[in-house]
Amino acid sequence: MRERGSVLLFLPLLLNATIQNIHLSWSEDSTDSTMTVTWATPDSCGSYVQYGFTTNYGNEIQGEAYFSSCCNQYIHNVLISSFEPDTLYHYRCGCPGEWSGDRTFRSGKMRGESLFNFIFYGDTRTDTIERVVVRDAMIRHLDSIRFILHGGDIVEYGSAQWRWDIFFRQMEPLISNCPMMPTIGNHDEYGSRQNYLDQFVLPQESGTEMFYSLDYGSMHIVSLYDPTPGSRIKPGDPQYFWLMNDLANASINPDIDWKIIFFHVPPYSAGYGYLNQRNDIVPICDSFDVDLVFCGHTHNYERTFLLYDSVIVDSGPDYNGDLNGTVYVVSGGGCAPLSDAHVDWWTAYSEEAYHFMLISVGTDRIKVKVLGDDGVTHIDEWSLTKSPEIDFPGGNEMRILKVYPIPSTGSIIISGINPRRRGDEIMVINSAGQKVRSLIVRGSSLIWDGRDENDHQVNPGVYFLILKDENHIRREKIIVLN
Repeated sequence: MRERGSVLLFLPLLLNATIQNIHLSWSEDSTDSTMTVTWATPDSCGSYVQYGFTTNYGNEIQGEAYFSSCCNQYIHNVLISSFEPDTLYHYRCGCPGEWSGDRTFRSGKMRGESLFNFIFYGDTRTDTIERVVVRDAMIRHLDSIRFILHGGDIVEYGSAQWRWDIFFRQMEPLISNCPMMPTIGNHDEYGSRQNYLDQFVLPQESGTEMFYSLDYGSMHIVSLYDPTPGSRIKPGDPQYFWLMNDLANASINPDIDWKIIFFHVPPYSAGYGYLNQRNDIVPICDSFDVDLVFCGHTHNYERTFLLYDSVIVDSGPDYNGDLNGTVYVVSGGGCAPLSDAHVDWWTAYSEEAYHFMLISVGTDRIKVKVLGDDGVTHIDEWSLTKSPEIDFPGGNEMRILKVYPIPSTGSIIISGINPRRRGDEIMVINSAGQKVRSLIVRGSSLIWDGRDENDHQVNPGVYFLILKDENHIRREKIIVLN
C-alpha cells in the first residue's frame, strides 16, 4: 500500500458513503493469523471492521483510508490480526451508521499443515456475462476453498476504473468471502497500473507489491511481475535476485513441502511462443525444484509433461514428484475471448474452454481438477505425488535431499542430510574426479561457499558431492554458476 498514488487519511465522519468493491487479501506472510479487508466508498467515512465467531462480532478494529485520484474514490483497508488459525470468522466493514452486510472468511492453516484446496484461474478481462458464469461455478466450491490465485488480465483496460468497479461488483460474492491474490497482466497496465496498486493490498517484503511471496500451510507461493511477452527476469534485475534468495530460503524451510510460482505470460504455450519467459524462468525452476508454474495470457487450458532441463521426465497424468521437474500450466479461461488450443512437444493436454482449476493439497500429493464453467464438467485431472521418505542407496543413513544455489552469494545450500551423519565428511570433487574441498556435516544442512581448500573461488562447471561409508556411497551432482 505504500506504492499507492494516494493520500493517507483517517476519516471519522460519514458523508453518504456507499460501501462497494469489498475483497479480501493477505498483506503479510502470516496467513494463519491475519487477513486484510479492502473496500471503496465514493465519499469519506471511517474505516472499521467488526469481526468475531458469530454475527454478534465482538471485536472492532480501525484501519486506513486513501483517496485514490485514479480510482476517484476512497479506498479503505483494515488489517485484522491475532486470531485463531483454521477458524471461520464473520465480519462486516464500514463505520457507525453504515455497515456492509455480513461476510465470512476462514483463517489460514498453520504453517506446515496440508489438506486444503484453492483455485487458480485468469484472464477475466472481457466478457462480463461469462465472468459471472465462471464466478458462479467457483462459488459452488466456496465452502471448500481457502484462497484464489488470479493469473492477471483482471480487467480489459487498467486505467478505466469503471471496468474495475464492474469486476469487483460481479466478483464480490466470492472474493469478499475468500481471499484473492493476483498477479498483474498486460491489460491491467493499459493506461496505468496505479488503479491495480491502489485497490489491492499485497505483501511488500520484496520492496514492492508488484512481486511477492507468502506461505500457506505447507506451500510456498510466489507471484512474479511478468506481464508481457517482452518482460524479462534476468541476472542484474532486482526481481531476479529477490526470487533466487526467496526460493533458496523456502527450500530449507522445514514447513514447506511444495513450491509454486504464478505470473501472467507462460513459458510454455503451444503456438504462441514466449521464449523470454522460457529462457528466464525455466532454469530457475530447475535449480530450485519448483513443483508447479501457473500462468494465464493465452486464453485456453494447457498442461505440460513434467519437464526438467527441457526434457520430458514424466508423461503423467499422475506425475512422480520425486523426480526433478516442473509442471507448467496455462489457465486463461476466465472470460476473455478464447484462444485456439495447439500441441507442441511439451504438451500433455490442451483444450479451448472457459474453466478454472481446483487444486487439492495433501501431505504428499497435489491433485488438480480442471472444471468447466458449470463447475462440474471435468476438462482435465492430474496429480503430483511425492514419497513421504525417499529411499536412497544405503537408506536414510545416506540421505541428501536437495542442493540449491544462492546466486547472489555464490554459495550452495545442501539440505536434508541425515543428522546422524554429524561429523562425517562430504567431499566436493570436480568433473575430473579431483578433490576440491572437504565439508564437515554439522547438522541437517550446510553451506558450501563455492571455494576450494585454498580459499579460491572455483570455476563455473559441474561438481559432485560425495558422502560415503564402508558400505555405501551417495553422489549428488551440482552446477556452479558464474
